[in-house]
Amino acid sequence: MKFKRLKLLALVSTLTAAVSMSFAGLTQASTTSASSSSYGVDVSSYQPTSTTEYSKAGAQFVIVKVSEGTSYRNPNAKAQVASAKANKLLPMAYHFANFGSSSSRAKSEADYAIASAKAVSLPAGSYLACDWETSSGNSTSGSRSANTSAIMAFMKKVKAAGYQPLLYSGSYLLNNAINMSTVTSTYPNSLWVAYYTSSGRIDAPDFSYFPSMNGVIIWQFTENWKGLNVDGNISILPLSISSSLSSSSSSSPSKTPASQAPVSKTKKKIMSKSYVYTSAGKRTGAYKSAYTYVYVIGGIVKIGSNNYYKIGTNQYIKVNNVDGTARKLVHSAWTYNSKGKRVKSVATLKKGKQVFTYGGKRKIGKTPASQAPVSKTKKKIMSKSYVYTSAGKKTGAYKSAYTYVYVIGGIVKIGSSNYYKIGTNQYIKVNHVDGTARKLVHNAWTYNSKGKRVKSVATLKKGKQVFTYGGKRKIGKKTYYRINVGRYIKAGNVK
Repeated sequence: MKFKRLKLLALVSTLTAAVSMSFAGLTQASTTSASSSSYGVDVSSYQPTSTTEYSKAGAQFVIVKVSEGTSYRNPNAKAQVASAKANKLLPMAYHFANFGSSSSRAKSEADYAIASAKAVSLPAGSYLACDWETSSGNSTSGSRSANTSAIMAFMKKVKAAGYQPLLYSGSYLLNNAINMSTVTSTYPNSLWVAYYTSSGRIDAPDFSYFPSMNGVIIWQFTENWKGLNVDGNISILPLSISSSLSSSSSSSPSKTPASQAPVSKTKKKIMSKSYVYTSAGKRTGAYKSAYTYVYVIGGIVKIGSNNYYKIGTNQYIKVNNVDGTARKLVHSAWTYNSKGKRVKSVATLKKGKQVFTYGGKRKIGKTPASQAPVSKTKKKIMSKSYVYTSAGKKTGAYKSAYTYVYVIGGIVKIGSSNYYKIGTNQYIKVNHVDGTARKLVHNAWTYNSKGKRVKSVATLKKGKQVFTYGGKRKIGKKTYYRINVGRYIKAGNVK
């Protein structure tokens, strides 16, 4: 799984982060819990069955891929879970979703994931995550409401089976393709978010870049933790196996009298200093600091022309300081830190994209007009890309597949081909990055890098558009196009 800014620790990280990170790997390991600020890894069949190396590196928990779709199970999962227990690491699991926006398929996949988790002896009450991300087998282009309904159907089944449901995805999809308030109001602190500040080896996260959203329990901050070629994660909150869930799953559900129905209270993060108001809309003189948490009672309350959240008896704060205000970018934009310095590791936000702003406008020094940004966009290379000069000549250098580059500006035409500029007199071909749109002329199966059919991926239907990366390639005696990471279709199925 590839891809999860909470400045949750922003105010205290200056004083404590170095200490907590240094000693995160020295805390007492446990198969039933992991404290906040503990490191962990997530593994699949691409990683070895032993977790000893990760334990020695300081990991406290291991999240094992157990299944995908309704027909694939990780052959290493049972051994990986057993090894985690043997190394006194907290075992967890995830299922790679192929249900897209289909609630009925989500329920079927949940049943399969639960059975797979039990088959590898994942303890009752453990965390079982739904990995919902864009792939050849999982479309994320459904409506926000349909996507959310499907995900909620999966999580509901997981909880009913006695496991703690989590939702994994990248920060962009979580913010743009899913109604996150729906998820977190039902399953508080259930988000496992992926967000990388840069590619390559990263040993410890930089919390100044934590993606800003409520309900995060785990942050996946790198795809190469400590040079071990494994995804690295850190727990934002304590993790533990739930004994109440494990016991309730085997007992009959009881009914709660209507008079005892719970009052909705949701933990939310304040993203901008928030003054406290009375129910008449008057300031009390008190305020809540940015990056702290409050419990919101009920939903949005209208006072005058503004929306508020109730946080206590006759105490209200403005919603836009918590949930933000949705705005559309009219120009491409850079991201800056609190000192007005550009954060170069964050990709340029593109014109037309929706962003959320918190609080009102604020001044940070002065920015001369001459410093208007040059567009630089972080992009993933999907096929080995040779580097060319502005004259279209190969330099001899190349960029490996599945690595990242920063593209300067837009598409550049050199001869008859399209290129991206990635440095001074350095260009790579666009089709190795963005791909080439092709139409399927036959139904097509998906294959792995060894030419074996990936049965967990549904048949791609004739007439559907796919994107291929790079040119044709031979696998065995047959010719294929790459369509995703480690995924291929036969060249004869597209035009």
